[in-house]
Amino acid sequence: MEEAANHEVLLPDTKGLELPTVSGEGTFFSIQALRGVAAVLVVALHTTQTMNHHFPGISGPGFSGGAGVDIFFVISGFVMTMSSRTLLRSMHPMRTFLWKRIRRVVPMYWLATTVKLGLLMVVPAAGGLLAQGAWHVAASYLFIPSIGAKGEVLPILIVGWTLNYEMLFYLIVATALGMRLRMVPFVSAVILLLSLIGFVFADRLPVALSLVSPILMEFLYGVLIAQLTARLHARRSSQKIFCYAAIVLAFAVIELSPDENVLRTRILVWGLAALAMVTAAIALEADLRRWIPRWMLELGDSSYSLYLTHTMTLAGIGSLLSHFRGLDRSGYAVEWVFAAALCLLVGELVYRWVELPITHRMKGKKTAVAHA
Repeated sequence: MEEAANHEVLLPDTKGLELPTVSGEGTFFSIQALRGVAAVLVVALHTTQTMNHHFPGISGPGFSGGAGVDIFFVISGFVMTMSSRTLLRSMHPMRTFLWKRIRRVVPMYWLATTVKLGLLMVVPAAGGLLAQGAWHVAASYLFIPSIGAKGEVLPILIVGWTLNYEMLFYLIVATALGMRLRMVPFVSAVILLLSLIGFVFADRLPVALSLVSPILMEFLYGVLIAQLTARLHARRSSQKIFCYAAIVLAFAVIELSPDENVLRTRILVWGLAALAMVTAAIALEADLRRWIPRWMLELGDSSYSLYLTHTMTLAGIGSLLSHFRGLDRSGYAVEWVFAAALCLLVGELVYRWVELPITHRMKGKKTAVAHA
């Protein structure tokens, strides 16, 4: 059983960004909505890939849902920059920052990875636990790139590859906070250097350094947006029209472009499209707050659980579909909708019944850790 027929482009975590939930007063509704949109795009992509894998005679709709990764990396750069400004005034900014990141990202990821390991133990078709190797299992929990049983540089829980990039970015930000450096110049310099090294020496770097990649530039896009936030207010009708047009154009660029899995080029196609989309959405914040539906904000809340679970949900559906043959196009459409809806449902249930309780429990330990 595979997590998905194709898993090269997946949705990263942004629950670790401490964005308020729909009940919070400080929420960027525009950012929250984009999280929901990105989650839907990536689920649509992997649902189509799963269906096409099991029914190759029928070609489903194409989605460039992998660009959800790029959208989330830009959002991450933006939110980390905004939140770090308040942390600089605290007594232990680095410790506080890292604890917030850990408590939101690590418990759910470790739990999901453990569930995947359980599947590897009981489902031979999933690849086999013993084939993974002890180091690969440990590296998957520690956010360190390593080569798996199939020769791919992917963690046990495939979707975790994006979290490896997130963790590297968090460490860069934490270093600036710990040394009380000017965050934007320091983070910009480090990311530019790492991106240049990754661009020039990509094929010669050891596996453990594979995170040194041009895709890190997308975090820098978000950092730069944060520097312009005070000026990003679309008040005039002409400004609003321009921003809405920019969002539509960005989606068009993403959907009309080929899959940009080559990291050297995706930062110029999907990355710049994500940059334009996030910038325009933030500029429209005052306008968007009036009409964004609550369900879209709630989808943004649950996007991390959806991200961690959707490929395993699709793998289960794929196992059931392997017993069916001769599905016509109408049946394909019904199964597609069912699969995508089930992914959303599982993600929401895991968010409410697992992620929220874990998050609340971890928050209760914040004071003790911060003053340790």
